[in-house]
Amino acid sequence: MNYKTTPKNFELFKKHVFQWLDHFGLKDWEIIISHEIPDECKESLGACATDLESRFCNIYLNSEWDRKITDELIKNTAFHEVCELLLAEFDAVARTRSVSTIQLDSARHGVIARLYNSIAAEKYRK
Repeated sequence: MNYKTTPKNFELFKKHVFQWLDHFGLKDWEIIISHEIPDECKESLGACATDLESRFCNIYLNSEWDRKITDELIKNTAFHEVCELLLAEFDAVARTRSVSTIQLDSARHGVIARLYNSIAAEKYRK
């Protein structure tokens, strides 16, 4: 069963994206936030696409989810996508080495999980 994100969900997502962008000082990027996700990311709750050269980033909230939508999950998705941007340069450099995509994705998501556990979880408890 698919669940549809609403304009209210999207507003909450944008609010938290901007809060985390500010928190991490990601001010040297041009950011666009979209409610429609590219076809190659349709299985994700959200996505982050970057162009390191132009410092352009598009952060997406998927309009269709495969799970029940909650405010907490919207906030977690916003945090996750901003962390994708935070680690974009790391990701680009690592991809030029002899590391598998699976290893790199696992390492990046491990850092995001640790950041969430140490920063975001505490913030949301308040």
